[in-house]
Amino acid sequence: EMFNNPESPQARALNWVASSEKYDDYDGDQRLQRYALAAFFYATYAVRNAYVTQQVPWTTAEKWLGEEHECEWEGITCDPSATTGNRVVTSIELEEHRISGEIPLDIVLMRETLRSLILSNNLIFMEGDALEVFSYLGNLEVLMMADNYIVERNGLPESLRNLNKLKKIILSYNLLQGAIRPGYFTNLGKLTHLEIESNYLSGSLPSSIYEMEQLVYLYIRRNDFHFNFHHALATANWPNMCKYLHLWLGKIRLQILLC
Repeated sequence: EMFNNPESPQARALNWVASSEKYDDYDGDQRLQRYALAAFFYATYAVRNAYVTQQVPWTTAEKWLGEEHECEWEGITCDPSATTGNRVVTSIELEEHRISGEIPLDIVLMRETLRSLILSNNLIFMEGDALEVFSYLGNLEVLMMADNYIVERNGLPESLRNLNKLKKIILSYNLLQGAIRPGYFTNLGKLTHLEIESNYLSGSLPSSIYEMEQLVYLYIRRNDFHFNFHHALATANWPNMCKYLHLWLGKIRLQILLC
Protein backbone atom coordinates (compact mmCIF):
# COMPACT_ATOMS: atom_id res chain seq x y z
CA GLU A 1 0.00 0.00 0.00
CA MET A 2 2.86 2.38 0.74
CA PHE A 3 4.35 1.88 -2.70
CA ASN A 4 0.96 2.58 -4.28
CA ASN A 5 1.05 6.06 -2.80
CA PRO A 6 3.55 8.04 -4.92
CA GLU A 7 4.03 10.57 -2.09
CA SER A 8 5.01 7.99 0.52
CA PRO A 9 8.66 7.87 1.68
CA GLN A 10 8.86 4.31 0.38
CA ALA A 11 7.63 5.11 -3.13
CA ARG A 12 9.83 8.18 -3.36
CA ALA A 13 12.88 6.23 -2.16
CA LEU A 14 12.26 3.38 -4.59
CA ASN A 15 11.84 5.80 -7.48
CA TRP A 16 15.04 7.62 -6.51
CA VAL A 17 17.13 4.44 -6.40
CA ALA A 18 15.68 2.98 -9.59
CA SER A 19 16.16 6.20 -11.58
CA SER A 20 19.85 6.54 -10.78
CA GLU A 21 22.23 6.53 -13.76
CA LYS A 22 24.46 4.21 -11.74
CA TYR A 23 21.72 1.73 -10.89
CA ASP A 24 23.27 -1.06 -12.94
CA ASP A 25 26.58 -0.59 -11.12
CA TYR A 26 25.03 -1.33 -7.72
CA ASP A 27 24.76 -4.89 -6.47
CA GLY A 28 21.61 -6.01 -4.66
CA ASP A 29 22.93 -5.18 -1.18
CA GLN A 30 23.87 -1.63 -2.11
CA ARG A 31 20.53 -1.03 -3.78
CA LEU A 32 18.79 -2.03 -0.55
CA GLN A 33 21.15 0.07 1.54
CA ARG A 34 20.60 3.17 -0.60
CA TYR A 35 16.86 2.54 -0.58
CA ALA A 36 16.76 2.22 3.24
CA LEU A 37 18.66 5.48 3.73
CA ALA A 38 16.54 7.29 1.14
CA ALA A 39 13.36 6.09 2.89
CA PHE A 40 14.80 7.37 6.18
CA PHE A 41 15.47 10.74 4.57
CA TYR A 42 12.03 11.13 3.02
CA ALA A 43 10.32 9.99 6.25
CA THR A 44 12.15 12.53 8.41
CA TYR A 45 12.92 15.56 6.22
CA ALA A 46 10.50 18.49 6.69
CA VAL A 47 7.72 16.19 7.94
CA ARG A 48 4.99 17.46 10.25
CA ASN A 49 3.95 15.48 13.31
CA ALA A 50 1.89 15.98 16.46
CA TYR A 51 4.51 18.33 17.91
CA VAL A 52 5.90 19.90 14.74
CA THR A 53 3.29 21.85 12.78
CA GLN A 54 5.68 23.44 10.28
CA GLN A 55 7.67 21.70 7.57
CA VAL A 56 11.11 22.15 9.09
CA PRO A 57 14.01 20.91 6.92
CA TRP A 58 17.14 19.31 8.34
CA THR A 59 19.81 21.81 9.34
CA THR A 60 22.19 20.20 6.81
CA ALA A 61 22.01 17.12 4.58
CA GLU A 62 25.36 17.17 2.83
CA LYS A 63 25.53 14.67 -0.07
CA TRP A 64 22.26 12.97 0.90
CA LEU A 65 20.51 11.59 -2.19
CA GLY A 66 23.52 12.46 -4.31
CA GLU A 67 25.34 10.14 -6.67
CA GLU A 68 28.20 9.71 -4.19
CA HIS A 69 28.45 6.44 -2.34
CA GLU A 70 26.01 6.52 0.57
CA CYS A 71 28.92 6.06 2.99
CA GLU A 72 30.01 9.58 2.02
CA TRP A 73 26.72 11.13 3.12
CA GLU A 74 26.72 13.34 6.19
CA GLY A 75 26.36 11.43 9.45
CA ILE A 76 26.88 7.98 7.89
CA THR A 77 29.72 5.72 9.00
CA CYS A 78 30.59 2.52 7.19
CA ASP A 79 32.93 -0.43 7.59
CA PRO A 80 33.94 -3.15 5.12
CA SER A 81 31.64 -6.15 5.16
CA ALA A 82 33.28 -9.25 6.63
CA THR A 83 31.80 -11.39 3.85
CA THR A 84 31.89 -9.23 0.72
CA GLY A 85 34.32 -6.45 1.56
CA ASN A 86 31.79 -3.87 0.39
CA ARG A 87 31.19 -0.82 2.55
CA VAL A 88 28.14 -1.24 4.77
CA VAL A 89 26.42 1.22 7.08
CA THR A 90 27.31 0.74 10.75
CA SER A 91 26.25 4.09 12.21
CA ILE A 92 23.78 6.92 11.60
CA GLU A 93 24.70 9.98 13.63
CA LEU A 94 22.61 13.08 13.06
CA GLU A 95 22.29 14.95 16.33
CA GLU A 96 20.73 18.42 16.37
CA HIS A 97 19.60 18.23 12.73
CA ARG A 98 15.91 19.16 13.17
CA ILE A 99 14.94 15.68 12.01
CA SER A 100 11.18 15.22 12.35
CA GLY A 101 8.66 12.57 11.29
CA GLU A 102 9.47 9.07 12.53
CA ILE A 103 12.05 6.41 11.82
CA PRO A 104 10.60 4.21 9.05
CA LEU A 105 10.55 0.42 9.23
CA ASP A 106 12.67 0.34 6.07
CA ILE A 107 15.77 0.98 8.18
CA VAL A 108 15.49 -2.67 9.22
CA LEU A 109 17.02 -3.57 5.84
CA MET A 110 20.34 -2.59 7.47
CA ARG A 111 19.75 -4.64 10.63
CA GLU A 112 22.73 -6.95 10.05
CA THR A 113 25.26 -4.12 10.03
CA LEU A 114 23.74 -1.17 11.92
CA ARG A 115 25.43 -0.82 15.32
CA SER A 116 24.77 2.78 16.29
CA LEU A 117 21.77 5.08 15.93
CA ILE A 118 22.43 8.55 17.32
CA LEU A 119 19.57 11.01 16.80
CA SER A 120 19.48 13.09 19.98
CA ASN A 121 18.16 16.66 20.07
CA ASN A 122 15.79 16.41 17.13
CA LEU A 123 12.02 16.59 16.55
CA ILE A 124 11.23 12.90 16.07
CA PHE A 125 7.79 11.79 17.25
CA MET A 126 7.19 8.07 17.75
CA GLU A 127 4.67 6.13 19.80
CA GLY A 128 2.78 2.84 19.72
CA ASP A 129 3.48 0.59 16.74
CA ALA A 130 6.05 3.04 15.35
CA LEU A 131 8.42 2.03 18.17
CA GLU A 132 8.43 -1.58 16.99
CA VAL A 133 11.13 -0.71 14.45
CA PHE A 134 13.72 -1.02 17.24
CA SER A 135 12.80 -4.62 18.01
CA TYR A 136 14.21 -5.69 14.63
CA LEU A 137 17.59 -4.00 15.09
CA GLY A 138 19.15 -6.92 16.93
CA ASN A 139 22.76 -5.83 16.38
CA LEU A 140 22.28 -2.34 17.75
CA GLU A 141 24.83 -1.39 20.42
CA VAL A 142 24.16 2.32 20.83
CA LEU A 143 20.76 4.04 20.82
CA MET A 144 20.82 7.75 21.60
CA MET A 145 17.52 9.58 21.15
CA ALA A 146 17.48 12.08 24.00
CA ASP A 147 15.40 15.24 23.62
CA ASN A 148 12.86 14.08 21.06
CA TYR A 149 9.17 13.17 21.35
CA ILE A 150 9.36 9.45 22.13
CA VAL A 151 6.06 8.52 23.77
CA GLU A 152 5.60 5.40 25.91
CA ARG A 153 2.89 5.14 28.56
CA ASN A 154 4.14 1.91 30.15
CA GLY A 155 7.64 2.77 31.25
CA LEU A 156 10.32 2.10 28.64
CA PRO A 157 9.59 0.91 25.08
CA GLU A 158 8.94 -2.82 25.00
CA SER A 159 10.79 -3.01 21.68
CA LEU A 160 14.14 -2.44 23.43
CA ARG A 161 14.08 -5.04 26.18
CA ASN A 162 15.38 -7.95 24.07
CA LEU A 163 18.18 -6.10 22.25
CA ASN A 164 20.85 -7.97 24.17
CA LYS A 165 23.78 -6.30 22.39
CA LEU A 166 22.86 -2.81 23.55
CA LYS A 167 25.59 -1.07 25.52
CA LYS A 168 24.15 2.43 25.65
CA ILE A 169 20.54 3.64 25.89
CA ILE A 170 20.00 7.39 26.15
CA LEU A 171 16.35 8.43 26.21
CA SER A 172 16.42 11.44 28.52
CA TYR A 173 14.08 14.38 27.90
CA ASN A 174 11.33 12.47 26.13
CA LEU A 175 7.73 11.60 27.01
CA LEU A 176 8.20 8.27 28.80
CA GLN A 177 5.53 7.68 31.42
CA GLY A 178 4.48 5.13 34.01
CA ALA A 179 6.30 2.29 35.75
CA ILE A 180 9.08 0.24 34.16
CA ARG A 181 7.97 -3.37 33.80
CA PRO A 182 9.44 -5.98 36.19
CA GLY A 183 12.29 -7.89 34.58
CA TYR A 184 12.71 -5.25 31.89
CA PHE A 185 16.51 -5.28 32.12
CA THR A 186 16.93 -9.06 32.31
CA ASN A 187 18.24 -9.33 28.74
CA LEU A 188 20.14 -6.04 28.77
CA GLY A 189 23.17 -7.25 30.68
CA LYS A 190 25.68 -5.51 28.41
CA LEU A 191 24.42 -2.01 29.20
CA THR A 192 27.10 0.36 30.42
CA HIS A 193 25.06 3.57 30.03
CA LEU A 194 21.40 4.02 30.93
CA GLU A 195 20.18 7.61 30.82
CA ILE A 196 16.44 8.17 31.22
CA GLU A 197 16.34 11.39 33.23
CA SER A 198 13.73 14.13 32.81
CA ASN A 199 10.81 11.97 31.77
CA TYR A 200 7.57 11.08 33.58
CA LEU A 201 8.56 7.64 34.83
CA SER A 202 7.21 6.48 38.16
CA GLY A 203 6.96 3.52 40.49
CA SER A 204 9.83 1.39 41.77
CA LEU A 205 12.99 0.47 39.92
CA PRO A 206 12.86 -3.14 38.66
CA SER A 207 15.13 -5.46 40.64
CA SER A 208 16.72 -6.54 37.34
CA ILE A 209 18.48 -3.16 37.15
CA TYR A 210 20.63 -4.14 40.12
CA GLU A 211 22.04 -7.14 38.24
CA MET A 212 23.51 -5.15 35.34
CA GLU A 213 27.17 -5.83 36.06
CA GLN A 214 28.52 -3.68 33.20
CA LEU A 215 26.68 -0.54 34.27
CA VAL A 216 28.86 2.56 34.61
CA TYR A 217 26.39 5.43 34.19
CA LEU A 218 22.85 5.46 35.55
CA TYR A 219 20.98 8.76 35.19
CA ILE A 220 17.39 8.60 36.43
CA ARG A 221 16.80 11.99 38.06
CA ARG A 222 13.78 14.20 37.35
CA ASN A 223 11.33 11.32 37.33
CA ASP A 224 8.99 10.06 40.06
CA PHE A 225 10.73 6.85 41.10
CA HIS A 226 10.56 5.53 44.64
CA PHE A 227 12.88 2.92 46.09
CA ASN A 228 14.68 1.93 49.28
CA PHE A 229 18.11 3.50 48.93
CA HIS A 230 19.73 1.25 51.55
CA HIS A 231 18.29 -1.84 49.85
CA ALA A 232 19.52 -0.60 46.47
CA LEU A 233 23.10 -0.18 47.71
CA ALA A 234 23.03 -3.56 49.44
CA THR A 235 21.56 -5.36 46.45
CA ALA A 236 23.21 -3.74 43.44
CA ASN A 237 25.86 -5.80 41.65
CA TRP A 238 27.63 -2.91 39.93
CA PRO A 239 31.37 -3.67 40.07
CA ASN A 240 32.18 -0.95 37.52
CA MET A 241 30.61 1.65 39.80
CA CYS A 242 32.36 0.22 42.83
CA LYS A 243 34.46 3.25 43.68
CA TYR A 244 31.93 6.04 43.87
CA LEU A 245 28.23 6.55 43.35
CA HIS A 246 27.17 10.10 42.49
CA LEU A 247 23.63 10.85 43.57
CA TRP A 248 21.83 14.05 42.55
CA LEU A 249 18.93 15.18 44.76
CA GLY A 250 17.68 18.40 43.26
CA LYS A 251 20.66 20.78 43.49
CA ILE A 252 22.45 18.58 46.03
CA ARG A 253 25.03 16.05 44.89
CA LEU A 254 26.15 13.30 47.24
CA GLN A 255 29.31 11.32 46.58
CA ILE A 256 29.14 7.91 48.28
CA LEU A 257 32.04 5.48 48.63
CA LEU A 258 30.64 2.05 47.86
CA CYS A 259 33.62 -0.24 48.42
